[in-house]
Amino acid sequence: MRIPVEKDGLDEYLKAASQEMNVSETDIKFVKMISKALDARNQKQFYYEMSFVVSTPDNFENIKNFPKYVEETIPVRKPKTVKEQPIIIGFGPAGMFAALEILEHGIKPIIFERGKKIEDRTIDVQAFIKERTLNPESNIQFGEGGAGSYSDGKLFSRIKMGIHQ
Repeated sequence: MRIPVEKDGLDEYLKAASQEMNVSETDIKFVKMISKALDARNQKQFYYEMSFVVSTPDNFENIKNFPKYVEETIPVRKPKTVKEQPIIIGFGPAGMFAALEILEHGIKPIIFERGKKIEDRTIDVQAFIKERTLNPESNIQFGEGGAGSYSDGKLFSRIKMGIHQ
C-alpha cells in the first residue's frame, strides 16, 4: 500500500486496503504491520510504502490473489535440565545474542552487567559530555546495550569536543 505521510493512521490503512480488495472497510480488520518505509523521492509528496495484514470475511473472493498470511512461530523448546547455568558477562550485542540463543534451547542463563540500564546510562553519559563527570560504573562503555548504544558501530574520537585537554 502507498499512503501519503499526512494521512498515516489505522483508518487510512483500512480505507486503502478495502479499496484495493474491493470490500467494505467494516468487513476487514487490521491484524499486523509487516513493513513500513518512507518514500521521499517526490519532494512535493512523501509516502509510506507499507505491507500489512488484514483479516477478511469467510466469503471474501481473492480475485487479485493477495498472498495469505501465515504466522511463523518459533518453536518453544522444553526447558532443559543442566548441571550448571550458563553465565553471560555483559549485556551488549554479543551478550544479548548469546542470551537469546541459550534461551531458544530452553536454558535460562545468568546475566551479569556492570553498568546501568540504557535510560539511566544516558543521564550519566550526558553528565560526562557536559560536565566531564565520569561514572566509572555507568558510561559510554558499560551498561545495557554495550558500547554500541551510542554509536552506529564506527570507532571515533571525541578530541574535537575538548575531552583530551
